[in-house]
Amino acid sequence: LTVEEQPGAVAIQDMRLSPEAFGVVLQPGGVLWLFDEDMRIRRGGPLEPGVPGAVINDFALVGTRVFWGTGRQIVSAPTLEGPSEAWFEAAEGWFMNSIAADDEFVVWALANDDREGELWAGAVAEAASDFAPERVDRLPSSNPASLGEGLVAVYAVDPDRVLLFDLRGGPTRSWNLPDGWLGATTFVWVNRRDVGLIA
Repeated sequence: LTVEEQPGAVAIQDMRLSPEAFGVVLQPGGVLWLFDEDMRIRRGGPLEPGVPGAVINDFALVGTRVFWGTGRQIVSAPTLEGPSEAWFEAAEGWFMNSIAADDEFVVWALANDDREGELWAGAVAEAASDFAPERVDRLPSSNPASLGEGLVAVYAVDPDRVLLFDLRGGPTRSWNLPDGWLGATTFVWVNRRDVGLIA
């Protein structure tokens, strides 16, 4: 990227959207650049009418469909180049904290100014009219959620622990982390066999 392509950008967040695609978000303005082999696509920002500008630094890609959070909304588009529309809007006082998706579910965490959280999920759909999100649970803190194989892992505090929610109907599990664990936790993977995290 050149300086001319990112006017006014003061922060950059990068993310792996899929094994083949890599994205970069520039703030302020919420500009996404997608790099996929030889392809490069610009998305969002104040120069594109009708597309929200300020975004969280989480995007989720399911096939060609992309989901992202902005303010109180989840926005989706059939492709990175396609038209976008809001699929979900949180209640007043709540804002998007993280979003993740796989072939089954779209999952997101909400937060408020009191650092409370809520976990929401909906089955993947092709249209907003078919999307039926439900609140999974209240969260003891406003930390992001990580998704894998229908399981959602969330780091919680007081005590420091991992909460594991099963979107396929299994029980919610929880286990405490060792004493002295640092609070800033990143989940590397979540699956039906184990959860990998670093701090």
